[in-house]
Amino acid sequence: MTDAQLRHDLLLRGGTLLDPAQGVHGPRDVAFRDGRVSAVAERIEAETAAEVVDVAGRLVTPGLIDLHGHFYHGGTTSAVSADESCLPSGVTTGLDAGSAGIANYGAMRDYVFPAHRVRLIALLHIGAVGLAHGRTVGGELRDLRLIDAEATAAQIRANPGFLFGVKVRMQRDAVAHWDAREALALARQAADDSGSLLMVHVSGTPIPLPEILDVLGAGDVMTHAYNGTPSTCWTGAGRYGPRCWRPGSAA
Repeated sequence: MTDAQLRHDLLLRGGTLLDPAQGVHGPRDVAFRDGRVSAVAERIEAETAAEVVDVAGRLVTPGLIDLHGHFYHGGTTSAVSADESCLPSGVTTGLDAGSAGIANYGAMRDYVFPAHRVRLIALLHIGAVGLAHGRTVGGELRDLRLIDAEATAAQIRANPGFLFGVKVRMQRDAVAHWDAREALALARQAADDSGSLLMVHVSGTPIPLPEILDVLGAGDVMTHAYNGTPSTCWTGAGRYGPRCWRPGSAA
C-alpha cells in the first residue's frame, strides 16, 4: 500500500480501551488521521497505517481531565506549567481551581492559558486576587473586603466556556475562623447567582465539616476530601469517615 493509500497516520494496537462515554472497556485498536480518531475496532490491520505502536498491556483512554490544578503559570507561586504537568500524564483538559479572582483572571485568560497546548478552563476564586498574595499576607481571605460576590457572579456569567464556577478555600491558612462562615456564604451566593458550581477546599477546615457539607448541593465539588487529615473524609485507617455521607447516599 502506497503512502497515498494509507488510511491512518497512527495506529495503537493491542491496548485496552477505556472510554466511559461510549461504554467501552475492553481490547480495541485505535487509529488516527490528521490528529483525529479515524477508526476504533477490535482489530485494525497494521498495513493501513503509516505508524504502528504496540500498546499491549496498557490502557488507551480519551484525553483525561484534571479537575483541580493551578495553572496560572507566572501569576502565582503555586502554579505549574500545564503542558509540562498534564500532557505526560495523558491530561488534555485542566480545570484551574481558583488561582485568580475578579481582579486578575483576565491576564490568565488572555495571555497565560493560550500559551499552552492543554485546554484550560477555570473556577473563579471568591477572593478578588485569587492566590496571588496568599503567602505574603498569611491567607487570601484574611480581609473579607476582597470578596465581591455580585461582581464574581457577573464575571462568571460573562465568560461562558472559560469560567465554570466559584472556588473558596475553607482552610485555616486562607481564612480566619471568625470569617469562615461568611466567606463560605458569599461563595455560595456567587455560585447561585451565576448558575454555576461551587468548589470548596476542606482540608484543615476552620469550621466543622458537616456545616460545609450542608452548604453544598448537586454538582458542587468538595476537594482535598481524602488526604487523611482530621477534617476530611478519609480516616487514615482504611475507612471513610461517616461525617461525609448522609443517609441514602452512596459511600
